[in-house]
Amino acid sequence: MTKRITRGFTLVELLVVIAIIGILVGLLLPAVQAAREAARRMQCSNNLKQIGLAMHLYSDSFKTLPVGAWGCCWGTWQTHVLPFVEQRALGQMYVWSVEAQRYGGSQNLPVTRTTLSVFTCPSDTPWSGTRNSGITSHNYVANFGNTGYLVPSEAIATNVARTVRDDMFGLKYGGAPFERTGHNWSSFQGPRSAQAFKFASITDGTTNTLMLSESLQGPENTSVRDLRGFSWFGNGCTFMTYLTPNSSQPDVLAAASQCINSPSMPCTGSTSSRPITFAARSRHTGGVQAAMVDGSVTFYSNNIDWATWQALGTSRGGEVTSIQ
Repeated sequence: MTKRITRGFTLVELLVVIAIIGILVGLLLPAVQAAREAARRMQCSNNLKQIGLAMHLYSDSFKTLPVGAWGCCWGTWQTHVLPFVEQRALGQMYVWSVEAQRYGGSQNLPVTRTTLSVFTCPSDTPWSGTRNSGITSHNYVANFGNTGYLVPSEAIATNVARTVRDDMFGLKYGGAPFERTGHNWSSFQGPRSAQAFKFASITDGTTNTLMLSESLQGPENTSVRDLRGFSWFGNGCTFMTYLTPNSSQPDVLAAASQCINSPSMPCTGSTSSRPITFAARSRHTGGVQAAMVDGSVTFYSNNIDWATWQALGTSRGGEVTSIQ
């Protein structure tokens, strides 16, 4: 009888196979991550398109775009469009008419504690803390123009009608699809506000005017919750084109206690010489996605010319824009 010899792998052969597998995984992993980011970016773009459509449906119903924000705390454009992003029940739950009822009021907390996927970019890390009564943050902000907003010492919310900065270091405010009123909902009887605009008022053209962009959800630490992306709140629902996308210059919040400074999200507090202003920011490599008033969505490079970017932020500035 012939003896059968079974030959196994040597240690060297096994190590070579493991090394080859490691090299293949190393080559494949970036491609997998890139594919996942491409899918997240596509979902983010779809969210912007859906919110843009909701703005048009709102305009069809009320013959005007929503007010950008009612003072600091009585509701924002995000609250207005809830019924038009398949969240009618939440929209009907939100209490507008009671002067003292803010986004953090007991009747409104069931709404503002809700995280909505249509307002959330999957490329960002969602806020998951417990500060501010567990009120959620999101990732999309409305265009409030090319300048900034008055600091608290310059405007008391219940006493001024408009809080926009008409002149910012020589740059003139050129209008915007959205503004923040200094009053609450009941002061202006809802959508019939001087700070609610019709599409006809966007004389620069709906294809040349930004409507929405991305924002990053601010983190928290043991003492501070960063209010960027806190879009139930008057400042957290905004961006301005005074700062270019993902600018290395700091966002200016009403107070330094409202932000956590970091290289990817620089920030500081406002002063009389440093108006409130927020840049469009995202986790996508090289730029941000933004929706125009006509509903189209475009990716804008961090290197876009500043004059072009601020011109895209105006609704009646009359500038001639060329995307670079």
